[in-house]
Amino acid sequence: MNPTRFHIGVTLLCLLSLLAGCSKDESNIEIINGQFSISKQYHSLDHVVSEATEVVEVEVLEQHVITHHQMPFTLSNVKVLASHKGSTHRGDILQVIETGGVYEPKLDGTDTKDGRKLELAFEGVRVMKPGENYFLALQQFHGPQTDNAYVAIGEIFGKFKLKSGQIAHVAPDKYKLQDIQPMNKSEFQNRLHSSIK
Repeated sequence: MNPTRFHIGVTLLCLLSLLAGCSKDESNIEIINGQFSISKQYHSLDHVVSEATEVVEVEVLEQHVITHHQMPFTLSNVKVLASHKGSTHRGDILQVIETGGVYEPKLDGTDTKDGRKLELAFEGVRVMKPGENYFLALQQFHGPQTDNAYVAIGEIFGKFKLKSGQIAHVAPDKYKLQDIQPMNKSEFQNRLHSSIK
C-alpha cells in the first residue's frame, strides 16, 4: 500500500465523516468513524497468524498520540502477558501503533484554539485503552511515524479484545474473521495454537 495515497485518502474520508456527523463517547469527545480503503482482507485466523511475526496476549500500559500529515496515530506501550508465536517473552514491553485516537485537529495547519478534541476510529474500531487486555497478531511497523513499533495485522484483523474472560474480534461485521466467533479465553487459545502449528 502506498503510504502517501493511504494518508491522503484517510484525511479526505475523515473530513467527509466530520461533515456527515459523529457520535460522542462518555467524555463528550466526538468520535469520527474513519472509512478506510483496506487493501488486503483476511478471512481466517490461520491467514492472520501465518503473516504475524508475534502473537501475544498483552495488557495496555500507557499511550500517547502523534499526528502525521494531520492524521492521528496512537502509540501504546503494552506488556506481554503470554507469547504464543515469535521472539517476545512474558514481561517484555512492546510499542504498538494504531491509526486513530484522541487528538486536537488542526485546520489549515493551525490549531483549532478552542481545545476541541476528536477521536478517529479506524472503520469504527477505537484504539486500545490503558488497562485493557488483548490478543494481538503483530508484524513490524514500517513507516515515517515511528521506529521500533509493531502493528496488528491489517490494522484490525489481528486484534482480539479480552474482557470478562471472553474474546471478541474487534473488527466491524463486514471484516470479521469467518472462523472466529466470541468465545472464552481457553477456547480461543486452543484455536490460536491450532492455527500456529
